[in-house]
Amino acid sequence: MIALKVSIIVAIAVFNTIGNLLIKKGALQKRIYINAYTISGYCFFIIVLLLSFTLLHYVVFKLFAIIFGINMLTSNIVSIKVFNELWNGYTIFGIFLVFMGVLIFNM
Repeated sequence: MIALKVSIIVAIAVFNTIGNLLIKKGALQKRIYINAYTISGYCFFIIVLLLSFTLLHYVVFKLFAIIFGINMLTSNIVSIKVFNELWNGYTIFGIFLVFMGVLIFNM
């Protein structure tokens, strides 16, 4: 049972990161809204949604909020590596706000 939970959490993190990267890649194209990258990214988000519904049967909601806070951080880190993005004050402040929200939510 624990292996199932961990594998679903890892799958959510991987698919969410891939979906974010595909949508960012699609935003760099000439046709921003409809291209193969954005459609693929949204398909990955649908998979994440279905996996999230499955995970909610096995974990408490407070743990679920922590998982998506971590997903935001991993998406930003991978974006830095793949697209050579730079972190600015707004990005760091946004990540700080997400983690503060997760901490307050779990109190």
